[in-house]
This record gives sequence, C-alpha cells and structure tokens, in this order.
Amino acid sequence: MIYSNVKTLYISSNTDSRLVRYDIIRLDEDTFKVKVVDEQQEGIAQPNLLIQIDQFDITRQQYIEKYDLDNRTRVRRDMAPTFEGAISEYLQDHRNKI
Repeated sequence: MIYSNVKTLYISSNTDSRLVRYDIIRLDEDTFKVKVVDEQQEGIAQPNLLIQIDQFDITRQQYIEKYDLDNRTRVRRDMAPTFEGAISEYLQDHRNKI
C-alpha cells in the first residue's frame, strides 16, 4: 500500500539541541503512525547510518481521552487543539523523554 499523506518533522528537546526525525504517516482519519529516526552516533565515518529508534501510533481515541472530550457536561476555559494540532504536543513530549 502507498501512503502519500506523510509529513516529516525534525524536533529538538528542552535539554538537547540535537534534531531527531519524526515521520508522521496518516493511515486513516483516526490513526497516525509515527516513526522516529535518528543518526547513528557511534563512529565518525561518513555517511552516518539512520536507524529507527521508535515507532508508535497516535489515535483519535487517545486524543479524546487526553483532552477529556467525551465529557460533554464539562465547561472549559480553553479550547482543546484539533486532533491534527495535538500531534505536535505528543511528538514534543516524546522527544523530551529521549
């Protein structure tokens, strides 16, 4: 299967300026697959090898639970980000933990 809705982001953390690549692949309306790719840090020979260090899914259900959107009786001060807009928060949290 060919997935054409792919986005690549490079993210640094709060404590490390080294960039890590995040490939975000839209599988369907409710699921994104994220592949985390980094350069091999051992050795100094060029070219650097790229290795996949993690892979995970971000689902609409996770988004609904995180922002408590299934609770219709709750009054909110701030609007929750859109599903697509919340992905950057998930990714930044992940990068900060590496």
